[in-house]
Order: sequence, then structure tokens, then C-alpha cells
Amino acid sequence: MTLLLGVSYAGEVVGLDGDFGMLGEKANRDGFENKLWDLMKSRIHPIPTGEVKVGFEDVEGKMVCRVSVRRGGVPHYLDKRLYVRLGNSTEELAGPDLQDWLGKRGV
Repeated sequence: MTLLLGVSYAGEVVGLDGDFGMLGEKANRDGFENKLWDLMKSRIHPIPTGEVKVGFEDVEGKMVCRVSVRRGGVPHYLDKRLYVRLGNSTEELAGPDLQDWLGKRGV
């Protein structure tokens, strides 16, 4: 799966300049990537170090961040909650649905 940061839902390249502006002294690619990894380390468990690759590309004169995620062997939780893709939407699993989903994967 690939996530493009700096591209609107409509596919328009908007770039990361606005995001860089919120980073203070490290308002650049390095600062953006550091912030992205800090967020992943603090909110996703287990930390998806082997499944995530972060890169940057210049598209139409604007900086875009490409986050590539490969399927891992274990579920990853965001803020201690498990989310799954259902078609083109994301849903939180809870209760029996969560139990069934984990059981089907042998977790």
C-alpha cells in the first residue's frame, strides 16, 4: 500500500510546504520524516519498522512524501485500537468482530 502526503484526495499535488511550516526549526524533509516516525513510534504498536519505507519526490515542482507499507505478519494497533480496510473505508474493530478477525489470523 502507498500513501502520498502532499497530494489531495482529488489527486492534485499540493506539496508539503504547509506541513514544513509547522515544524519549527526543522522545517524540511528531514524534520518532516523525523516527525512522521515520532508519531508512528508513539501511536502504533508494535512499531512498524520493517514494514514502512518513507521517501520524498519532487512532483510538479512540489515536495511529496511517499509512505510505502508492506503487509506485516502481526496486527498493528493505532492508539490501542485495531482498524481494518473494508472496501474503500477504514473501520475500527471491537467486541466480537475484533475477536473473530484475530481468531481467523491465529493471533
